[in-house]
Amino acid sequence: FFFRVPDCFYICFFPSYYQQLYDKAVQLGPPVRSDSNSGKRTRRMRLKRQARAFPRCVRKEYRMLSDDERRRFHNAINALKQDTTVEPNKYDAIALLHTGMASFTAHGGAGFPGWHRIYILMFETALREVDPSVCLPYWDSSLDNELDDPTESHIWTADFFGTQQGPVLEGPFANWVTPDGSQLMRNVGTDGDLFTASSIEGVLSRSRHDDIVTSENVDPQFDLEFHHAAVHVFCGGTMGQLDTAAFDPIFFMLHSYVDYLWELFRTNLRSLGIDPEDYPNVLDADSRHHSTAATGFGDLTQADGYLDSLTDSYEYESAPICTARFPNCGSSFISSRLGNPKTFKRCNGDDDTGQVFLSSNGLNYDGFYKEAAIIDQRLAVSMSMGFVAIKRPTRGSMGVSKALIRAHDSCGRVCHAACKNDVTGKYEQCSGAVALSTDAPLMYGSNYDEAVMSVFDYEFNNDCPNFKTESFFLTFYCDFHNEFPYADHKHAPVPAPAHRVPVPEPEAPVEMLPFRDGCQVTSNCVLDVPCASRFVQCHSNNEKHLCHGSCRAYGVCTYGRYFLRVCPDGKYFDDVVKTCVVGFCRKVPGAERILDRRRADALGLDHSGHGHSHRGSPHRSEQTLPEPEAEPQSTGRQPDRPFYSQLLSGFLRQMHG
Repeated sequence: FFFRVPDCFYICFFPSYYQQLYDKAVQLGPPVRSDSNSGKRTRRMRLKRQARAFPRCVRKEYRMLSDDERRRFHNAINALKQDTTVEPNKYDAIALLHTGMASFTAHGGAGFPGWHRIYILMFETALREVDPSVCLPYWDSSLDNELDDPTESHIWTADFFGTQQGPVLEGPFANWVTPDGSQLMRNVGTDGDLFTASSIEGVLSRSRHDDIVTSENVDPQFDLEFHHAAVHVFCGGTMGQLDTAAFDPIFFMLHSYVDYLWELFRTNLRSLGIDPEDYPNVLDADSRHHSTAATGFGDLTQADGYLDSLTDSYEYESAPICTARFPNCGSSFISSRLGNPKTFKRCNGDDDTGQVFLSSNGLNYDGFYKEAAIIDQRLAVSMSMGFVAIKRPTRGSMGVSKALIRAHDSCGRVCHAACKNDVTGKYEQCSGAVALSTDAPLMYGSNYDEAVMSVFDYEFNNDCPNFKTESFFLTFYCDFHNEFPYADHKHAPVPAPAHRVPVPEPEAPVEMLPFRDGCQVTSNCVLDVPCASRFVQCHSNNEKHLCHGSCRAYGVCTYGRYFLRVCPDGKYFDDVVKTCVVGFCRKVPGAERILDRRRADALGLDHSGHGHSHRGSPHRSEQTLPEPEAEPQSTGRQPDRPFYSQLLSGFLRQMHG
């Protein structure tokens, strides 16, 4: 049984609290058409008085918080949980926004990233009402995915998330209870997947929002919502279901990371000259994900969730970079035991045992159940059995319980369902959908004991009971297949409805433009090194290279893409230590040359790099090349804060003598 709430609950009972959070967090001015000639949609700007409600936030990776920052964050969350001036308490009141029909508005389409951006911004505002110094951190689960066993990460200790199996009894959220009286539960690592570097690179390799938001035309490997859902499943328990996920604070840190990745994607679009505010083309005007559909937050539409002005109040510190030289990623709480990168197919070893996960989803009732069966992987073929719960049927046609039963194994393989033919007694491929009634013979037990006794004949032989194979009406076969078992592989063309325009195929990844064997980052920056391939710019996170013809502009590799960065005035990018160092750029017509501080002082250069002489040996070879335009260091839309740059610079200087 899962806690649900009527759609009007929060409107009827908490209007003033939600309105207060909305006003401080995301309230926008009236629509203003940005370009009357082009006919582009109207844009809305953030009202200045709301933007000044709190100081600008810098969202960091959860483990990069200082002890004091982490303590304040935990205290603020618990203060919301204990504040009952709003029923049932402020934390749960916010979590209830992610239940009921709102889940359909927030998931399964183009509105997913924008809706959640607004939602976590309101949650962050609630935290800052308790403590203005608190900002919402993000959880980069790709760091944990690099471990041989991600469940051994320090993040599942009392210092951070706390208990990983069963009721949460340790950590900052110990003994929490959800509004329906259930304990906060977790089942970490038994199923699902964390973010991987390859999945992130896949999302960032695309050049349109249409390619990364859920739709019938989007490839799952590029679907941001699809990858985030696997993390929900990995956490399990309360996090594993839409209607309960937000009652676990992990939810908000996961979605803060999803928002961080989305902002990286939007930064890519800007560098390619593409407007990140353009909402995907959803043709169905009645869809909850149409650009004009309501989000449920004030008068904001789904298209408003894509506005740049929503990030005016916060920015992101770049995710920690882990390397063989710096395996702790700059934090004592990130494990140094790096293993092989995980993929969806997680069976690379020779484990003796494995699991098959069984689940039942109600088709005519609201319910979900999940169980696992143990299998012996030492054998070429092994067999096991499991039991799943389904709503108890009642008499009459209206009492039939219908459910969809699915299975997949711990390797990530989806299992094929087969149902027993009543006439031939053989198993034949089927959908896995079942309908249980009270008519004999019963295909279920009224409790677990009855279900077990129905397959073992203890009645006539207690010493060695017979195995009653006739009692099994549904089996699953798990093996490697080239095709998804429940998909239509005939590839017959499906005619589009007459009233709808055919949706175009997703476009291919952006092909990197060559320039003197260099890799193009923006129209104003081409690196002195080639791109790694036609569709991936780089492979090593935090790899840095100078822009051609500049001494201050450079590109830094983040999940397969280069992002433009510019050293501040009075510094230049040193290609040896790969960071910005003190020095000056001397500008001459059509060129830019580097002079170190002593050379600049000798020539009488000021901090802007201009002087009265054109003499002196430059630190770099003199070239006459175009100068890229400098971009602002902090716009709130480019996660560009350096990670331990001074420490890294000093270390590399020692390495180079």
